[in-house]
Amino acid sequence: MSDLFINTFSETRTCTYKDDTYDVRDNGAILRRSRPNGRHRQLDGFWTYGKKDDKSGYAKFGSEPVHRIVASAFHGHPPTRQHIVDHIDTNRMNNRPANLRWITKLENILLNPITLKRIIEAYGSVEEFFADPSKPKAKPLAGQFDWMRTVSASEAAASREKLEDWAKSTKSSSGGSLGEWLFEHRSRVLPPQLPEITRSLTEGALQANWVTPSQFPLCPKQSTGGSLAEYSSALTFGATFSSNEYGKSFVVEGSPDLRSNCVVVVCRIENAPINNWGITTIYFHDGNFIHENKGTFISLVEAMEVYASGTGDYFRPDGFEADLSPSFGAA
Repeated sequence: MSDLFINTFSETRTCTYKDDTYDVRDNGAILRRSRPNGRHRQLDGFWTYGKKDDKSGYAKFGSEPVHRIVASAFHGHPPTRQHIVDHIDTNRMNNRPANLRWITKLENILLNPITLKRIIEAYGSVEEFFADPSKPKAKPLAGQFDWMRTVSASEAAASREKLEDWAKSTKSSSGGSLGEWLFEHRSRVLPPQLPEITRSLTEGALQANWVTPSQFPLCPKQSTGGSLAEYSSALTFGATFSSNEYGKSFVVEGSPDLRSNCVVVVCRIENAPINNWGITTIYFHDGNFIHENKGTFISLVEAMEVYASGTGDYFRPDGFEADLSPSFGAA
């Protein structure tokens, strides 16, 4: 996950996890505080989404899974040691609190399409499993699932009630069985949420999440084999970055993102009624420079904080806006 929007959040909570205190944001970012009267550790005192573990696919902070820290802050500590964190959208790197929930080992088994199919084969249906977990009918349970025979009637009933609530919350068909919903719900592959890309008024430049066709006068020409480095060097303060029928935007700052192959640009937006500052990322794909609108902001300080978190630059807000002259961006 890119750190570009690590400072874009609505709420921060604090929790204790394994004797450490963490501040946790509702965008899934965490910060570990230094221990009182203890020496500062390398991973203390900065916001991070964690680092993806290539083996498990989960975000890790040192050896700790980030999702358990976030879930502890926003959903309380796990009810039992057997509870694990479920990523509702199946994306193990999406650690926003709304995407996490504590579930039991049993519920996790039932939400896995492969193991759920084995349960249905053994019991005939998931409904029959809930009726009596101790008696598989059609097929013996595989060794790793034989523990399910010992699931108590009360645990099965509680899991069924929770799963039915989830089924209702996803607006499933009321006519289908719980087993059908479970299998379809977890086996469905969610399409990636790609930005809508449209043509611009400049050859070789495309727009993403950008409604009005615009010109990008600083965009290098395709015919000259222009690169992101060339584009970045053209982003001088006050230069016109984009223009359309509603007005222009002018460069405040532009720099490569240290974590991904793109350039991040902060602009002042002309004639904007409220949000006068915008952030755009530029990346090269399939022979075109893609200009993706990343949002607008009320203040330059807010925009620069978001910009700095992506580029790795240090930002001092003191007096920044005061340095802008009234003639900023004038042709």
